[in-house]
Amino acid sequence: MKEQLSAEQALQQAFAHLDAGRIGEARKLARSLEGQRPEPQALPYLLGLISLREGQGRKAAQHLTRALARTPGAVPPMLAMARAQLQQNRIAEGVSAYRRLLSVAPDLAVAWRELGDLHIVHQEFAAAAMPLRRSARVWKALAPLRNNLGIAERAAGNSERAAEEFRIALILDPATAKPYANLAGVLRRLNRPGNPADFAVRIAPDDAACRIEYGQSLADDLAVEQFAEAARLLPDQAEPLWLLAEALARLGRTEEAAEGYRQVLSLDPADSFGAQLALAKLGEGATPERAAAAHISALYDQYAGSFDQDLLGNLAYRGPEVILDGLTRAGVTGPLDILDAGCGTGLAGLAVKALARRLDGIDLSEKMAEQAHARGVYDSVVVGDLVPETASRTGAYDLVIAADVLIYLGDLAPVFAAAHGALRSGGHFAFTVERGEGVSYSLQPTGRFAHAEPYLRRLAAAQGFSVVLLHAVVTRREQGEPVSGLLCLLIRP
Repeated sequence: MKEQLSAEQALQQAFAHLDAGRIGEARKLARSLEGQRPEPQALPYLLGLISLREGQGRKAAQHLTRALARTPGAVPPMLAMARAQLQQNRIAEGVSAYRRLLSVAPDLAVAWRELGDLHIVHQEFAAAAMPLRRSARVWKALAPLRNNLGIAERAAGNSERAAEEFRIALILDPATAKPYANLAGVLRRLNRPGNPADFAVRIAPDDAACRIEYGQSLADDLAVEQFAEAARLLPDQAEPLWLLAEALARLGRTEEAAEGYRQVLSLDPADSFGAQLALAKLGEGATPERAAAAHISALYDQYAGSFDQDLLGNLAYRGPEVILDGLTRAGVTGPLDILDAGCGTGLAGLAVKALARRLDGIDLSEKMAEQAHARGVYDSVVVGDLVPETASRTGAYDLVIAADVLIYLGDLAPVFAAAHGALRSGGHFAFTVERGEGVSYSLQPTGRFAHAEPYLRRLAAAQGFSVVLLHAVVTRREQGEPVSGLLCLLIRP
C-alpha cells in the first residue's frame, strides 16, 4: 500500500516535478492539495508557476495575487507575477512589477536582466542600459546579456562602452554573428578601423541585418551587392531597399535609385525613410511641401539617445542661444506663456525657461518628447504635429519659438498661420531657418529645406505679423563648416 504524502512532501515533490519540466505531474499533486483545509501556504505560488508554464498568464496572476497576499514581500512570487503580467502583454504592469520587486531585492540579477531585455524587445534601448549593467555585475560571462548591454549603451550614446560590451560578447561566444555586426556599427560611428561585419556575414550569410551592417562599412560599389541580398532576404521590409537606393544614387545610377525609392514608398506609404524627398533631389519627383511626419518622427526617435551629445559636441549647435539673444535685443521680457514648437530634447526650453510663466512643448518624436519631459523645465510636453497642435491653442501664448525645426518644412504659410492664431496681441514668434537664395524655399542636398529672406517677409506681411528682427546667423556647423541661417522675430500687433 502506497504511503500517503504529507502536504509538505507533496509540495516539495510538485516543485521538483516542475523544475524538471514534468508539468503534468506537478499539476496532479497540486490538485490533490487544493481541497485541503487549511490550504497549504505555498500552494497559490505553486499553482501560479504551473499556470505560467502552461502559458496561462491571467490565471497565473490570479494565483500569485493570493500568494502575495499571504507573503507580500516574498521575492519568488513577485518575480513570477512580473512574468505573468508580460505573458498577458500587460507591459506597463510588468515593468511596474519588476520595479517593485527590485525595490525589495535590489541585487536580484535575473530581474534586472529581464527588465533590461524587456526594454530591448520594445526598442526602448536607452532605458535598458541601467538594468542590464546591474545584471552584468553578477552575470559577467553571459554573451547574450553583454550583447544586449552593448545595444543599450549604443542607444544611450555611450559608443565606447558599447564597443567594449560587444567585444566581451565576442570573446565569450565567437561563433555568434550579431555581436560582430553590432561592433562594426559602433566602430563605423567612431570612425575606427576594422570590419568585423565581414565575420558576421561569414557566420550568418542569410542574416539580412548582418548584410546591412556589412554593406554600410563598404564603399558604395561593393555595398550594392550586400544591400541587394538583404532586400532579397527581407522582401517586405523597406530598410534594405532604402540603403540600396541611397548607394545607387551616390554612384550616379539615377534610374535604378529612383526605382528603389519608389519600391520603398510602396512598402512604407507613410514615408518614414524620406523617399519622397530623395526622389525630388534626384529630379524624379515633385518637391513636397514638407518632410513626411513619419520621416521626422522616425529620424528623431532613432537620434534621441545621442541627440544632445552630437548636436552640442559635434555640430556646435547654438540655435536656442541665438533665439534668446534675439529676444533680449528686442527687449522681450517675462513672465510669459511660451510654446516651444518642435521642442526636441528641450534645449530651447532650457534657454527660455527664465522668461516663462508657463512653458509647453510639442514634438513629433515620442522619444525626443520623453527627453524634454525628463528635463523638468516644461509644464507640459505633448507628442504631435507642430501645425495642428499649435493651431489648436488659440490665443494661449505670449511667445512661440521654433529652434531649427522649420528646416523640415518647405511651405511655412501653415506654420505662420498657426503661430499667429496661438499668440495673444503683442506676442512674438521667434524661429531659425537655414538661409536660402531667391524668393521662396528650396530643397537642399541634405534633405532639409532652406528659406529665403524675401519669402519670410512676404509670409509675415500676409499673415499680419510685423518683423522685429530678421538677420543672418550661424546656428551650427556641418562637416566643420558653418551652416548659414536666419533668425526671425515677428510680433503680432
